[in-house]
Amino acid sequence: MCHRQVQCARHGCGHEEPIGDAKVDCQSSQCRYSAAHPRGCPTCPSTCVQWCVAHSMSKPTDCNFVPH
Repeated sequence: MCHRQVQCARHGCGHEEPIGDAKVDCQSSQCRYSAAHPRGCPTCPSTCVQWCVAHSMSKPTDCNFVPH
C-alpha cells in the first residue's frame, strides 16, 4: 500500500526530528492512493485499500550534536 517515508535527523540527546517526507507509490490498482488506481472505480469502497499508512520507515541521518 502507499505510504509516507519520513526522513529524520537524530540529535545527540537521542530523539529524532522529522526533516522531510515523501509519498511512496505502491503501484497497485487496488490502492486508492496509487497513481495506478483507476478513476471512477465502481467497487472501490469494498475492494480497494482505503487508507494510507501515516509513516513508514524512519531513516535517521547524521546530525551535529545539539547541546541543550
